[in-house]
Amino acid sequence: MPLLNQEEASRLFSVLNSGRERSLDSVTEAFSRAFAPTDAVKALTCVVLLLKEHTVLQLPERLAAHFLLWQAGRDLPLTANPFGPALVETACDSVLPIVERAFILQLLSGTALDQVAQQSPLSYYQKFASQPVPQLPTPQVVQQQFLTTSAHQGSISGSKPAGQSQQNGSKGSLDTAPGAGAHKALQLPLLRPAPPVLKPFADEVQWLHSAIPLELLWDDSLSSSNEASQTSILQGLFQQALTGPLLPAQQFDVLEQLQDNPKRVFTCGLTPQRLPDLVELNPMIAMETLLRLMHSSHVSEYLGVLVNMNLSLHSMEVVNRLTTLVDLPTEFVHLYISNCIQSCESAKDKYMQNRLVRLVCVFLQSLIRNKIINVQDLFLEVQAFCIEFSRIREAAGLFRLLKALESGTKAHPDRLGEAQTNSRNAGPST
Repeated sequence: MPLLNQEEASRLFSVLNSGRERSLDSVTEAFSRAFAPTDAVKALTCVVLLLKEHTVLQLPERLAAHFLLWQAGRDLPLTANPFGPALVETACDSVLPIVERAFILQLLSGTALDQVAQQSPLSYYQKFASQPVPQLPTPQVVQQQFLTTSAHQGSISGSKPAGQSQQNGSKGSLDTAPGAGAHKALQLPLLRPAPPVLKPFADEVQWLHSAIPLELLWDDSLSSSNEASQTSILQGLFQQALTGPLLPAQQFDVLEQLQDNPKRVFTCGLTPQRLPDLVELNPMIAMETLLRLMHSSHVSEYLGVLVNMNLSLHSMEVVNRLTTLVDLPTEFVHLYISNCIQSCESAKDKYMQNRLVRLVCVFLQSLIRNKIINVQDLFLEVQAFCIEFSRIREAAGLFRLLKALESGTKAHPDRLGEAQTNSRNAGPST
């Protein structure tokens, strides 16, 4: 049975609210005007549901609602009235106020109904409160008195409850009474509508029964959740790597995750601005990260930061490893060498300058030995660098290597190796 829509529910509450200070007969007339006979059944069913909850309606509205339920089947035996059992059940509810239970018992017994119909719910309550509190029968007595007696009387054709006979008199058979067909339409199999069957959704739980063959099902969501977890762990490790050196076990975890999924390098949280910190604190992690960024569109930003960062052993180590593993742009290598030479020349501290010169000379020898650069492209600049710092043993060795290459020793790798060995073993220059 469908429930009331918003407009019908508004009309129903309006009828109940208007009955606070109006006579109960006026409430009945207002209900008849608000609902057609075909809609009255739905409205009264909703009234029963509202009365089940004790806090929805106030006492005057509840009295008017009980009167509407009784009025709907007043010409029928109580058991034939579809709302009769609900009235009896409410009369037996000891939680309700005494005035409400007494009002229902008066309707069921048929005592002074004309006077009750002319009163409003408020006036009935005020009159009841001014009188001594009556002693109400027990729930067992009420059920035995009305349900059992009404069932016995209802089995006799044309009979009516005693209270109704006093008010209306004998009118013959129910089938010939006025409005008998309308009262039969009020007979309901259920007081509450059956809940509709909801359509299941794909994401709802599927119940597995023993009669159905069971098999293992792979949860596709596990892969996405596991990837999110690994990405979160990698981001945490990179945050630590930017603030201090990682432990060997942590470095192994980072390298393993980058090897399992190289695309994680794009979500690890490293930006070009933080690359110098990573190079100085964890050069191995920085080198592996740059290797996986080589084919991305942002690699030029990282290489630009690497070129312009302060000269150090770790930065040259990272660049040297990169040159042996991938083909770096030639302009990047040349620019990095030029910046290395300028850093050595601009160093103020003598000890630091000598240390940087040694590192740069070893770095350039490595590039030449691995044929990463063409010496002829930077010959004059490197030669001037060697002459300027000829007092340092590594610079003198690099200068001899350049001269050996210039004189054609490059064509014989064994002689080139011998020349490089001699340059490394040469004593310090005065």
